[in-house]
Amino acid sequence: MAEYGKHFDENNPREAKSEEYQGSDDFRLKSLKITSPNGGFFDLKNIFVTMNLYQDLFSNYMTADLTLLDSGNIKKFLPIVGQEETVSIEYETPGAESMSLEFVTYGMPQRVVNNTGRKQMYTMKLISREAYQDLQVKFSKSYTGSVTDTIKKIYDEKLKINKELKVEIDSEPQEKKYIIPYWSPLQSINWLVQRAIPSDNPEACNYVFYEAIDVQEGKQKFYLTTIEKLLKDQETPVMDYLYRPTRQRDKPDDTRVTALDFRNIYEIKFAEEGD
Repeated sequence: MAEYGKHFDENNPREAKSEEYQGSDDFRLKSLKITSPNGGFFDLKNIFVTMNLYQDLFSNYMTADLTLLDSGNIKKFLPIVGQEETVSIEYETPGAESMSLEFVTYGMPQRVVNNTGRKQMYTMKLISREAYQDLQVKFSKSYTGSVTDTIKKIYDEKLKINKELKVEIDSEPQEKKYIIPYWSPLQSINWLVQRAIPSDNPEACNYVFYEAIDVQEGKQKFYLTTIEKLLKDQETPVMDYLYRPTRQRDKPDDTRVTALDFRNIYEIKFAEEGD
């Protein structure tokens, strides 16, 4: 993987080579594959148009949408119906580890056929496999222990497929009994999250349970943490941003330092100003 862009300051003055990243919006799509429930699979790299990934502190799982331009009608022959096909993605972005992600399809609401009838563009809706798992599991059980210990037990017993749950801060070590009355795993976890009190601040009640990409390891994980801890972890700025023309050289004969593009603000909009 190219090392260029790994440091966003004057300590990385190396010239960008033609085989390396030339701009901050570059990426390398290493693999994009869809596998149907019957075992058939297809490489989507050559028909890939766009893909958007969504992660949210207040959503338990990640979602995505994938747009393809299909001239071979793989939608019919694979087939792709938008019901539990597995989409595997591997990509690289400048200065980061290779990312390996996996989703399942849950719908295909948009499809456009061109006027020759030889190509069709469609967008697939994707969701984490654990979301499907949650829809299929209901259970009744009692647990004794702290809130975070109970959440870990429910996750390991009822929801876990192959992703790690990272508990960043434990709740108060109170031994209580919790009874789950025929709920899904995520419904049970969300109910417990509302009752969790952080061990480092008994006056707070701001736990969140969400899925995100671990950029250090390049894979998806679930996190149980507090908003307070997330803010404390970012007390110092992650990066200072610039506002300057893109691909600029200070002097005509200077080598363009593409690492600066990663700190550049491309657009500023003022939604509202005082009259």
